Amino acid sequence: MKKRFQKIIYSLGINISGYNVDEEIRLLKAQLPSKFTKRRVVDVGCGDGKTSLKLRKILKPVFYQGVDLSPALISRAQKRGLNAQVKDVSKEEIYGDLGILWGVIHHFNEPVETLQKIYTHFNSLIIRAPVEENRFCELGHKFNKREFLEILSEAGINSQDQIIVKAPKNNSLILFIDR
Repeated sequence: MKKRFQKIIYSLGINISGYNVDEEIRLLKAQLPSKFTKRRVVDVGCGDGKTSLKLRKILKPVFYQGVDLSPALISRAQKRGLNAQVKDVSKEEIYGDLGILWGVIHHFNEPVETLQKIYTHFNSLIIRAPVEENRFCELGHKFNKREFLEILSEAGINSQDQIIVKAPKNNSLILFIDR
């Protein structure tokens, strides 16, 4: 039922989120290592592009492309001026220098396998993940912090060696992963 609702919402070009995006963007900007700027960026799960445009402003990339599974969301992202295309990263290969997974891993049907594939095809990643099981307005799987860190580990990402920033109220994590 929840997956069907999610598909309907996204097919209509609606992207709902119950967290404070601006607060997390400010946190990202304050904690962003300089080596994560001025790169070739692929924003995996860019949705309607609203958050992507904020990320692009901070990252100052030499190239920025968004990809998402939903044609309707990609259409909205393109109307906002984002270079974006429809792509199913669970089935199609995707490569790049810096991958952004901002609030997207909990939407993957096979999070370990998909994250593992993405991790091996990028030099660096920035991941924002909700880790609050009781979140109300964010669709997708509901991982707690321990479960999310297990997914990273199973995908071959050692979270011990990465920079992890906890968002206020500990309801999400932002990770800077450099291979």
